[in-house]
Amino acid sequence: MTDAVPRWTRPAQFLVYLVPVGDLPPDLLASYARLLQAHSELPLRSLTRPGGYAAELSPFRSLDWSGTGSLRFRFVSTAERVEACDGEDAHASRRVIGVLGVCHSPSLTLSGGLRAAHAQFESSVRRFPGLLIHKLFAFEHTFEDVTASECEGLNNLVMFPVHHELQGTGESTVSLHLQVVMDTLAVNILMSLESAIRSATSTAAASGFALKAAGGDLASILLDVNVEPQQTNVMQQASSPLVLSRETSTDATFGASVSPTSRSSGPSFPSIPSPIAAGVAALDPRNRRRKRQLARREKLLGDYSVLVSCVSDAMDHYTVAIEMLREEERRSGGAPGDVMWLAAALEGYVFCLYTEAQDKFSAELVEKASEAVMFYAKAGTTELESLLIENLGCQQSVKSDFFYSPFEKQKMMRKSGQRGSDDEDSSDDVPA
Repeated sequence: MTDAVPRWTRPAQFLVYLVPVGDLPPDLLASYARLLQAHSELPLRSLTRPGGYAAELSPFRSLDWSGTGSLRFRFVSTAERVEACDGEDAHASRRVIGVLGVCHSPSLTLSGGLRAAHAQFESSVRRFPGLLIHKLFAFEHTFEDVTASECEGLNNLVMFPVHHELQGTGESTVSLHLQVVMDTLAVNILMSLESAIRSATSTAAASGFALKAAGGDLASILLDVNVEPQQTNVMQQASSPLVLSRETSTDATFGASVSPTSRSSGPSFPSIPSPIAAGVAALDPRNRRRKRQLARREKLLGDYSVLVSCVSDAMDHYTVAIEMLREEERRSGGAPGDVMWLAAALEGYVFCLYTEAQDKFSAELVEKASEAVMFYAKAGTTELESLLIENLGCQQSVKSDFFYSPFEKQKMMRKSGQRGSDDEDSSDDVPA
């Protein structure tokens, strides 16, 4: 019996941090993490569609509440070392969108009990901008009258009952309660994401001006494209891997034009300028910056579409992003930031092809994946390069052709050539 082939799922998982609160014992944290993991994939058809939901207003045109799609979550405990890699924020799936505090009510050692634990959690959450959701889960709560006043007025607090096995069901009071809570949170995340993206795109289209990322609003953080490889900004202060925080600046703007993949009935595009005017506009640094931001934003919109199981929407966004980012990469002469974002867009497109291929061979997938690897290497983001190779290397339908694609052959030849020259150098030292 062979082990199941690990599937490539990371781009389709929302990243949620688990934060222990109130000196939670490690074994209890691990137990609750396993419990949450059992609810990490929620089919859309099992969620309750909000009343008054208008599908025509959704930025995710192919979202199907009765389809086969799912919302998936990747829970990562901050009690352990959280690995981060250079340039990872170019992928929405690697940005923290939710934080769940975990505490065990009977084990709280803080003076002030649950109220103090809640204050500790709210303080820690301030390190995480751009959250779609944050909640404190208080497990094994007794719901006694004495605690009613203690919990009064505490927002973002979810209390779970004392654990009891429910005979013959394979469930417990906690697991059933958690299922209801997670279904509700999933809908809230989806609605918050829709609202933020709709707000950003409609404001940019209606105003005719670039939408500044000032003020730290949710939309500007979710669609922040001010991400560069660290090697291009040596003076930038390194952030803790637990903090997704970048200073907002005039560079972090959204293009004023309507998204090229937008299918809404918003304002029409302005008239096409003359060739001379277009040439002058192309030389304007402000126009160049806006085009770069718009191209990168298209890539992120593709990411968020993948996260809500709208693969066809994602492919539309990635197709536009790749075309625009190729142009930016050529114009900048291969600036590491432009190269990295092009590689990231290609990876997103490859994931969509992988999802649709369903373990069948795809020549386009191999070609685009090899190209993404090449651009990651060119940008110097070796960890993103290695992760992509690792993910594709696990897929039987891809790996044999991927590792022998033209780009990979060249890399292998260069490596073997280097080893060969090293061997020749060492052989010169061997006496005849």
